[in-house]
Amino acid sequence: MNKILRQEIQIKGSWSSVIEPYNEWGESLDMINQNRLIIKNLISHRYSFSDAPHIFKSMYYKKFKYSKVVLSL
Repeated sequence: MNKILRQEIQIKGSWSSVIEPYNEWGESLDMINQNRLIIKNLISHRYSFSDAPHIFKSMYYKKFKYSKVVLSL
């Protein structure tokens, strides 16, 4: 817990609605390893967390097109 609190590591999560026995995580990792899925193209925008209020408002009013937006501290 100390490492998390002292910003020595980052935790990133994702949600999936597929239920076992199907292993979409394994299939996704295999596709990444075989260069059949280029993940860098999935994130369309990166912003500072301090920009979040402005970015959320812009997203809500569809002022720009996006696929995935990442906010960093």
